[in-house]
This record gives sequence, C-alpha cells and structure tokens, in this order.
Amino acid sequence: VWNNGLTGSIPPEVASLPSLQVFRVAQNNMVWIIPSSMGSNGQLLRFDVTDNNMVGPVPNSLSSSAGLVRLQLGKNEFTGTIPAVLANIGSLETLTLNENSFSGPVPNALGSLNKLGTYPLHCCLKKKKNTCLYLYLTTK
Repeated sequence: VWNNGLTGSIPPEVASLPSLQVFRVAQNNMVWIIPSSMGSNGQLLRFDVTDNNMVGPVPNSLSSSAGLVRLQLGKNEFTGTIPAVLANIGSLETLTLNENSFSGPVPNALGSLNKLGTYPLHCCLKKKKNTCLYLYLTTK
C-alpha cells in the first residue's frame, strides 16, 4: 500500500499478525502510533513507514525480529529517544530515522550494526523550521 494517498490510522491488530514479514505503508498520510508489540512475532523482514504522520516512541519490540533487514522510519513525528536495542538487530542493512523529533543522544550501540554497509544511519534529533542536525553513521 505504498504511495497510495491513504489517510487515517492502521488497526493495532496488524501488529498481531503471526506471519507478517513486510509492512510498507510509506508515502501516505497515515497517523499511527506503532503498537508496542510490533515485530514481536519475530518474522518481520521489512518495516517502512517513511513519509507519513507517525507519532509517539519507536517501540523496543521492533528489535525482536532477528531477520529484519530494513527499518525505515524517516519523515514522521516520532518522539522520545532512539532505542539502543535496535543495535540487537544484527541483520539490519538499512536504518533511516531522519526528520523526526527524537531527543537525547544517538546510542553508541548502533555502531555495532556491521551490515549497514553503504546505507548510512540518517538521524535528525530535533526538527525545527528548515533546520536539522544530521548525523551519518556507517560501519564500513
């Protein structure tokens, strides 16, 4: 359902789907708080909510999917700190966190993500009128 002009929220029951592997609703107008159980099925390979109106914190449960390769959360309104447990996803090749409203430091543990390769970690800690501090982290 990528880039379909969808609006509204996503039912929280989506997080409970036992075989959910790919969740991609990027470039819509979805307003949603990611359920605290998202990813806890351990099957998630790709999670992409880029360029929506997602709010709230990023749940630690996303790190429960050991095979997660792409975690794309950029261009939303996520708040709170960046969960250090994301560093537990050893399979992660893409991590985008740009243009959100995170606070606090970027966890040092993210430096252990050795499969990021040429995909940098884009991290905007504070979003204000046309200004953003971008940090780029690559492990290679």
